[in-house]
This record gives sequence, C-alpha cells and structure tokens, in this order.
Amino acid sequence: MLVIASLMSLEEFGRFAVYWSTILVLGAFASIGAPQFLLRELAAYQAAPGRGVSLSYATKLAVIIPGIVLASAYGIYSALRLFGIALPLLPGDVAAFSIVIASMVSVQVQHVAIIFRVFECKNSAMYISLAGNQFILLASLVLMTACAEPSADLLLNMFALSGAVVVILIWICHWAFFPVGTLFRETEESKLSLSFWVNGTLSILIKHTDTFIGGAFLVAEHLGVYQVVKRISNLAILPKTVSDWDLTTEIAQSAAVADAARLEAHARRYLHISVWPSLVFAGAVLSLSPVIMRFYEVGFSWYWVALFVLMLANPIIRVLYGGHMTFATQLQLEHFSAIARFGAFFVVVGAYLLLPVNKTPISIAAAFLLMTTLSSTVIWLAVRARAGVDTSIGLYFRPGPGQKPKVRRR
Repeated sequence: MLVIASLMSLEEFGRFAVYWSTILVLGAFASIGAPQFLLRELAAYQAAPGRGVSLSYATKLAVIIPGIVLASAYGIYSALRLFGIALPLLPGDVAAFSIVIASMVSVQVQHVAIIFRVFECKNSAMYISLAGNQFILLASLVLMTACAEPSADLLLNMFALSGAVVVILIWICHWAFFPVGTLFRETEESKLSLSFWVNGTLSILIKHTDTFIGGAFLVAEHLGVYQVVKRISNLAILPKTVSDWDLTTEIAQSAAVADAARLEAHARRYLHISVWPSLVFAGAVLSLSPVIMRFYEVGFSWYWVALFVLMLANPIIRVLYGGHMTFATQLQLEHFSAIARFGAFFVVVGAYLLLPVNKTPISIAAAFLLMTTLSSTVIWLAVRARAGVDTSIGLYFRPGPGQKPKVRRR
C-alpha cells in the first residue's frame, strides 16, 4: 500500500484506501468467521480426534456460503442503484462488481493460508495470510503502470481480475500436491457459532472504521495523508502477527487438552517475540516521521507528528496485551470477544458521530485508539478470568516456572 501511495496522488490513494477497506470488511462479513473457526478445529483435530470438521462442511463454510453472501450483497446494491437510492461512499457499478470479486479473493487467500498453517508450513502460511493480497495488488500495480496512469478504479479492476486467476491456480495446486483429505473427519462434529461471524466481522470493521469515517468527513488530501500514516504505523504490529502465526496451532492444541502450564508458556513466548521489536520499530518511525512526510510530499507539521503518536499507540496497545485475542478464540471464548468488540464499536463510533466533535484526522485517530483499547481490555479480562491465563505485558516481567524472582542487591 505504501508503494501505491508513492505512485498515486494523495487524493487517489485516499479513494483507493476506502475501496480496500470495503473489500476487507465485506470479505470478513462474507467469510462468516470460518477462517478462525477452521484453523482452530483443524489444528485441534491433530491433538484431539473428537474435534474437527468434515470436508463437505468445510467446503460449505469456505466457498459456498461466502459466494452466496457476496452475490446477495451485489444484488442488494444493484437494487438500490435501480431505484435511484444513493448512499455515501458507494462506488459505481463496475467498481462495485470488482469489489465483490476482490472480497471473494481475500476470503480464499485466508483459507489457503490455513491449509499451509495446519501442515506446519508456518512461514508460507504467514506470507500468504499477511502478504498474499499485497503481492497480488503489487502485481496488479505493475500491470497497471505498464498500461496506463495509476488510478484507484483501474487498480481495483486489475486486482479483482489478477486475484481471481491466482486463487484458482493455488487451489488447484493445493489439491494436487497436499494430502488435504487427512485434515478432515469423515463425519461432522464441531459447528460454527454465530460468535465467530460477529467476532470476525467486527475485528476487521474496527480496524477500518476510521477509513470509512475519514472518507465521509475528511477532504481527499487529508484522507490520503491519514492513510499513509496509518499504513506505516501498522507495521509496528508485524511482530505480534508473527507471534500469532508461530503459536496459534500450539495454543489450539494445548487448549484442546486443557494444558494450563503450556498455555502460560505460549503466552510468555508470544510476548518475547513481539514486545521489544514493536517498541523499537515504533520509536524509529516516530523519529523518522519528518523524513517520511517529506518523502510523500507532505509539508512538516507537528500536527502530523501528533497523528503519528496516536496511530502508533494503537498497535502498541495490542502488543502490550499480548495474545489475548488469539487465546480467546482458541479457548472457545470467542463470544466474549464478539461482545467486547460490539460494545466498543457502537459506544465509541456512536458517541463520535453524535457528539459535536470536529471530524479531523487527530480526532478520528483518538476515537480509533479508544475503541481498540476498550475492546482489548475487555477481551484480556475475559481470558484471564475464564481461563486463568494472563497474556499481558505483566506476565513478561513475572518469573516463570522454575525461575527465581530477581533480588536487587543493595
């Protein structure tokens, strides 16, 4: 996305950021939370044969239902256009169709990553999950710049076309070279709960709410600057994401057999992998913020530095709470996550839209930070109270099993 920002005008990049957020939120809604559910159950099946799902049920969750949901969404959109009903931020007909196709691509990329993850191909799974869409987007960008001037609509169409081709080829290779059938039960066992759908959708919606609010209230150039700052700041969450992909399967297997000691060990390792790299990266970005602004042809202002501080605080809060969200899902506490995210979203967004607050990049970033902090705190408390596992930074400084507390010498 940062490469795109350097090639497009800030106005065009802001518009494409709204498209991109729409793709990810619509994809999360259409996925009905199946990626997180299937990862948990397929991993748990390796440790506890009583868990797991059948191949037919997994196919229904991964392909059939998302296809029906997205087709229905496009049908509703077409009906609104037919009756002349215009809603804010809705794109034109061609762009809307491309968004639907691109949303299906984003769903399938996540399911492809899950297969790699369960087969213990951690690095490949992580690259596909985190950067699969980005690689397709980069390839689309190269094709677009070779043919025409970069624009938001053209890049969207290129991504939809390229993504559909890539996903089809990957699924064919999956079935040809991986023993996928060994991952599934012959009969259905576990069932997807509504909490997964609500939780998965709200998780993505919370991450992109600020983009939709910015698209509705900010001028195009300020929206573009806001998106550049957000994309750079989000890189501070990468160590936490590495922790997720490194430990999710192990956490699921330990949770399946209720091994409290191993769960605590996983929580410690999660923090060891993510905390310091994220803090160092955040400090480096903040120090280099004037240089970054100049690179993107934005004049230096302490206002934009303050925006960097707020945007960097968002991933750091999530890092300091450790693997609270991952543990909640694997410990079958996803309903608490759904409630926490639902409450934080509607309280903060409702208050922000209804109260007489100036809709500026700073105020949007502050509301975004408050929403993340509230939901993370509630989920962490639920995991600690229900499962007895503290995933926060406090665990990092407490001695582990067999370790003696450090005594200060006078």
